[in-house]
Amino acid sequence: MNNIIQDNRHYYYRNTKSDLKKKYDPKTWSEDYDKKLKLRKEKVKEISDSNEKLFNELRKLKISKVYVEYDGYGDSGAIDGTTFYASEDSENYSEGEIMDICLPKDKCFHMADIGRGSDKDGDYITSSDVSLADAIEHLCYSKLDYTHPGWEINEGSRGTFTFDVNKEKISLQHFIKQISEEECNETF
Repeated sequence: MNNIIQDNRHYYYRNTKSDLKKKYDPKTWSEDYDKKLKLRKEKVKEISDSNEKLFNELRKLKISKVYVEYDGYGDSGAIDGTTFYASEDSENYSEGEIMDICLPKDKCFHMADIGRGSDKDGDYITSSDVSLADAIEHLCYSKLDYTHPGWEINEGSRGTFTFDVNKEKISLQHFIKQISEEECNETF
C-alpha cells in the first residue's frame, strides 16, 4: 500500500517494498488533479454513449422502465432481481405491466464504464462486448461500486436502480444498513 508522508515542508511517496521513492511538490498536485479531471470527463462521455445505446436497445424491446434490486451484507452482495415494465406501444402487454421476457443473449452490446483502480490516473475505464442482460447488470454493479464502495461490507446496504427509458435516466435509491444501540440502565 502506498502512503504520502509529510516531513517538515516536503512530501514523500512511500512504497512498502522500498524506502522513500519520489519527492512530491504540493504545487504539482493541482496540475495532476487537472489532468485527472480532464481524463475523467472523457471517460464520462464514453459512458454516456454506452448508456444511450442501452436505452435504445430497451426501447426496441418496448420496455419503459427497468428496476434492478440489490442487497449486500457480511462482505457479499448481489443483484436480487430485475423487473421490466412494458411501454405504451407494447403489443403483448398493457402499459406499465410487468413483462415476462428473456433478453437477447448475443454479445452485440459494447459497454464502457469507470472503475476504481490503482493505475497512474486513479480511475480506469473498462470496455467490453456483452449481452444486454449482462450490460444492465454490469452497469449496476460498476455504478454501485463507484458511488458506494464497500456497499456489501459489514451490515451492508440495499437499494434499487431505476432505468427510465423515456427520460433516459438511471436513478439509484440506496439504503445503508446500520446497527443502532440504545442504553438502558436500571437499578434494582
